[in-house]
Amino acid sequence: MRLAFAATAAIAVAVVTGGCGGDAPTPDPSSDEALSATELGWIREYSDWTIDVYDEELGPSPGRELVRTCRARLEVLGPPPTDRLAAAWERAAAVCPFLSSAGSLRRAKDVVDDADKLVIPLFLDSNELPLDRAVTSASRADLRLSAVASGAAHHSQEVRCWSDVDWRRLVREDNAWHVESDDPDELAGWQDADTDRIHMHLDQCNLLRRLGREDAARWGRTERVEAADSLATLAHEVQHVLLPDA
Repeated sequence: MRLAFAATAAIAVAVVTGGCGGDAPTPDPSSDEALSATELGWIREYSDWTIDVYDEELGPSPGRELVRTCRARLEVLGPPPTDRLAAAWERAAAVCPFLSSAGSLRRAKDVVDDADKLVIPLFLDSNELPLDRAVTSASRADLRLSAVASGAAHHSQEVRCWSDVDWRRLVREDNAWHVESDDPDELAGWQDADTDRIHMHLDQCNLLRRLGREDAARWGRTERVEAADSLATLAHEVQHVLLPDA
């Protein structure tokens, strides 16, 4: 609790005293062709299999039986519904033979990693968001908030601020990849330790940016409550960096 208060206070000071820039138009990454529900369903099953390989929880000990189990799981998964996932499917098929021996498990994980790299570029979060310090109407990576989060976490972070359309796509894709079921309407934000990114709603980021140049005491009650929630969300995600096992 003490750490939470300290982090929130430090971030609040940094946000409020930060400079501000002018509004600027930014490109909208949602124009990229999104993965379909059918593709995401396949990716979810594929990812479930890869997680079991990484965690060595696919089944029996290394040997012929584990190889058979691996191949059976891939047969149940079946080929992907579209050509753009075909390369990952073909690469994944090379994993099973390496499960025949404990000495080749590391190689199996390397092959899975190669296959994953053929899927990840299809996700929205693989796009480079425009770096901006202004209040925007399109998704952005916020320069000021990223600096604040990095300083508070003592570790470089990028705060990504997503429009409503992009947020829903982002959560759908993250759910499929991590085999989760988060509701985009209930999820306030999250910190991705693999990418050193903090994901937040665009409205949250815009409110925090306004704190640096407006007198919040003059705002209406709703805006002040939403700004406090946004500040708490940013502080909470920073603490995931400070206390990754909490």
